[in-house]
Amino acid sequence: MLTGYKSLKYNYSMTHFSPILDEYLEELLLWNKSFNLIGKSTEKEIWKTHIENSLEILSFLENEDCPNVVDIGSGAGLPSIPLSIFLPKKIFYLTEVNSKKLAFLTFVIKKLNLNNTIVVNINEGFYLEDECIVVSRAFSDIKTIINWEKKHLKSVFKNYLLKGREEKIKEEIKEAKIEKYEIINLNRGRLVIF
Repeated sequence: MLTGYKSLKYNYSMTHFSPILDEYLEELLLWNKSFNLIGKSTEKEIWKTHIENSLEILSFLENEDCPNVVDIGSGAGLPSIPLSIFLPKKIFYLTEVNSKKLAFLTFVIKKLNLNNTIVVNINEGFYLEDECIVVSRAFSDIKTIINWEKKHLKSVFKNYLLKGREEKIKEEIKEAKIEKYEIINLNRGRLVIF
């Protein structure tokens, strides 16, 4: 078992979830050798860099009534695969355009038996009619995300974006003309909510 489980500060039984997360991380590291799903330099601290960071928004999502969560540019399945393990009553849409990343997501979702998770190939067209929450981690600037939403989503309830430097975030917010927002410091980076 990975040592990072002891530092996770959530009221969930890690005994129940650790085998699923272990299996996900094993597959991620295996596939990363061929497909560069995550930065090679982050492999040694994969738990802290990727899993803990993804789960930092868990408490926000679990308190939202909206059942649909769209992950824009899901890549290696972060943050949505760890979140979907802990939030089985929510439906996660993992959107991606890269064929290698789509292959990984499809494989790992099936292997982990994540029935609340749907892999979406944006190249084949996607438009969600239902209200949804948007999550994104290391995808693009906020204005690009909003434009993506206008094209693919009918109704966005709220955005939870995992971002980096606060100065850059404020520039992006100004450019996107967002008036109401919140920036929350995380252990790694910041969470932008609007």
